[in-house]
Amino acid sequence: RASKWSTVNLIKFAACVVILLAVGYTVNFNKIEKTPDKNVSVNIISRKTPKGVKTNLSLPDGSKVKVNANSEIRFPDSYLQASDRTVFLKGEAFFNVKKNKIKPFKVLTEKLEIQVLGTSFDVKCYPSFNKVYIAVVEGKVEVKSELESIVLTPGEMGVVDQGKIMVMPFDKEEILGWKDGILYYKDENFDEVLQKLEYWYGVEFEINGNRRGLTHFSGKYQNKPLTTVLKGLSFAAGFKYSINDNKVTINF
Repeated sequence: RASKWSTVNLIKFAACVVILLAVGYTVNFNKIEKTPDKNVSVNIISRKTPKGVKTNLSLPDGSKVKVNANSEIRFPDSYLQASDRTVFLKGEAFFNVKKNKIKPFKVLTEKLEIQVLGTSFDVKCYPSFNKVYIAVVEGKVEVKSELESIVLTPGEMGVVDQGKIMVMPFDKEEILGWKDGILYYKDENFDEVLQKLEYWYGVEFEINGNRRGLTHFSGKYQNKPLTTVLKGLSFAAGFKYSINDNKVTINF
């Protein structure tokens, strides 16, 4: 099942070490794990981005990945030697996959498997979300959940909820804007907006007072500081705020 990044999945990959080239943002990385198998030692290369940090990276086959904040990508050090190219994702990333008809490219999340030959697409699978989102820009993407399998084409987004896959069109700016520095939220509730701000700016919120009666909010900011976003949100929601290092206190 695609939901497990198990030793069995990894043992089919074997041998040599790869070099991971990072470009763009500073990132907290260089962690190598070993599977606990007594007979075969498979190294896992892991790249993590903390809240408030995004990064660009190149995979060993030349595929490009833009990793969103608070996310992690892992893959075996035998990536180039395996019969397919598999990475494990937790969080969100945009993939621009180099074409290779012989070796399909796979993304494994905790809930599903995504397979392509060469394409560009976005995957959002944060553990705190109940749903997984796959938005396709180019090429075709096969999505396999516990219950079904479906092929997505450009302009389509698959939303996976409890194993069922719903297909719908998507707004590129809303779904993909993050990789171009666009913070976008549309008709989202207060908690959803704050969670997005936590990931985007690397802050934590403390909320005091009664916030009942709040409606949904929409906003768009490109490469703007947190203070600019909070000014607009505080006006719409009717609160005051203060910022102390990475902690934001909201008072209603």
